[in-house]
Amino acid sequence: MIKLIQYAVLLAVMLWIPAGHSTTLAKQRQQYFAAKDAYDAGNLASYQRLTAGLKNYPLYPYLRYMYLRDHADSVAESELQQFIDRYDDSPPGVRLRNHWLFDLAGAKRWSEYLQLFQESEDPALQCYQVLARLNTATATPTAELLDEAEALWRVGHFQPPACDGVFDYLNNSHRMNSELIWARVRLAMEEGELQLADHLAYRLSAPEQRWIQRWGLVYHHPATQLNSLATNEDLPIVREILAFGARRLARSDAEAAHIRWQQLKSRFHFSVAQRAEVERFIAISAARQRSPQALQWLSEVKESDTDAATREWRIRSAVLAGDWALLERWTQTLPKDEQTESTQYWRARALEQQDGKTGAELLYKTLAKEHSYYGFMANDRLHQDYALISLPTPDDAVQFDKMAARPSMQRASEFYQLGLIPEARREWTSATKKMNPDELAQAALLAKRWGWYERAIITAAKGGHWDDLELRFPTPYRSQVVDTARRQQLDASWVYGVMRQESAFMVDAKSSAGALGLMQLMPATANDTARLLDWPPRSTQEVLAPTNNIQLGSAYLRHILDRFRGNQMLATAAYNAGPGRVRQWLPSTVVPADQWVEAIPFSETRKYVQNVLSYSVIFDWRLKQPLQPLQRRMGKGVPTRNELTKAAP
Repeated sequence: MIKLIQYAVLLAVMLWIPAGHSTTLAKQRQQYFAAKDAYDAGNLASYQRLTAGLKNYPLYPYLRYMYLRDHADSVAESELQQFIDRYDDSPPGVRLRNHWLFDLAGAKRWSEYLQLFQESEDPALQCYQVLARLNTATATPTAELLDEAEALWRVGHFQPPACDGVFDYLNNSHRMNSELIWARVRLAMEEGELQLADHLAYRLSAPEQRWIQRWGLVYHHPATQLNSLATNEDLPIVREILAFGARRLARSDAEAAHIRWQQLKSRFHFSVAQRAEVERFIAISAARQRSPQALQWLSEVKESDTDAATREWRIRSAVLAGDWALLERWTQTLPKDEQTESTQYWRARALEQQDGKTGAELLYKTLAKEHSYYGFMANDRLHQDYALISLPTPDDAVQFDKMAARPSMQRASEFYQLGLIPEARREWTSATKKMNPDELAQAALLAKRWGWYERAIITAAKGGHWDDLELRFPTPYRSQVVDTARRQQLDASWVYGVMRQESAFMVDAKSSAGALGLMQLMPATANDTARLLDWPPRSTQEVLAPTNNIQLGSAYLRHILDRFRGNQMLATAAYNAGPGRVRQWLPSTVVPADQWVEAIPFSETRKYVQNVLSYSVIFDWRLKQPLQPLQRRMGKGVPTRNELTKAAP
């Protein structure tokens, strides 16, 4: 089946190639797939013959890599080194280097390993590098080496078996003691890696093992276990587990955690740091859960005990409560590196609500220059039209041609034209990793020329080229989006805003949660929506197909828009977090829309709503439609849960 797809892609690409260039490139592409097939079939003679004629073809390194990888034990090492040197930072070069490194480690050829090794994010290769240095050391391992071994140890999750040798050295050194074991147990508990904590417990005494078992029970059942544990003697380990349990309980019920913590504080001698950490955590959890007590508890945190998260949630809670005096004070005293568009906007809102109109207008006018959520909101507060201006990315013809001629870019282009998008993406990521902003600009323009919008968007952002709105907000599939939006009686700019935020127009996008395609539909949602359209998809590929994905995503948008009484802001939040959660976040009394958005508990959903709505404005401009103000998209106030429930279809 895979071969049939490859040949279908090849045929489509051959038809696409300009006539003057078609013969050679089409033949090379045909030979490339034939060489791969020959190699997979074990026909090395045919593979060698076909590959010999492809040395000038962009994807030749991948054909050569396959052979060198599988024949590394029989090929001259100088040949392996030549390939790695030539394709040093490219995917095939990196893969062959790593493959050879694992072979060298397996053979315990530590000196050669160190000569070949380069910085890697692979923990197995990192561990082998430390092990190689330990094995080639001429004297007792240095403090630096033991520091590196300890750094590999001090993680809250299992490390690969390659690290066992390093840990053996560490175990036999003066560094390894119960304190170091407990340090890793604590990290494991914080990450929820209870299996690792249990594994480490066997290296401790029987009483210590029982405490770790108790800690695990607190992790799973904080409410009941805190009551039981509170009857114990006031020991350091008891205080540590109790503080952990209070934070654990606060994740689901901040008010219950606060009550329990007040009782625990009166009985146990917690350290100043433990008290501060737990009370910060409970206060922030209360803010996330929209507890009426959140603002008070956040206010009670000593200034010396606050951190960035505390200060952020202080502002969000003051916004939701409409405590403008407190909001002004807290935004004014923020450290400089925490002053953002958000805090600038809310300081202006606080001044405005307290008759400080002059100061508010100055802040709004500064913000209004930005093509962003807070920039558009500032324009709305000033009652002025948006002025969208796109500043094209400088197009240097000489540098552009040099960028297009880079072998890495030619490989990415060839994979992209063949429809092998994951391979093209790996090449692109590798090629752009070390580019400076000017180079990234030319690379983004190159991706745009190819019609590879996702890479153009991502690369422009990486280079800090924010003001080229045409580059950052393309309108692919325009006829499908506009026609589908019209049929569903939706705003096409909003559909584009959702698509841009969900996938950045990555056709094959698949999230870790399983969401699919341009509009990132969960399979169950896609199936339910398809049934409403009397069109059951037969495969994942059908859901991923752009036209289908746009139709299904738009139909689902229509469905949730109806559920939220036509409120685009609430429907946007529901598309990301689910309708059930959004209903839980609805207020008991009507709240201004901008205040409600700022207090959305999930940072992902909050940013999602802000991006989609602001992107929709820009897509109004791209589609040459009248710009619809954010204030109109959001509505003046968020309806209460009771109001929405009564009116829901």
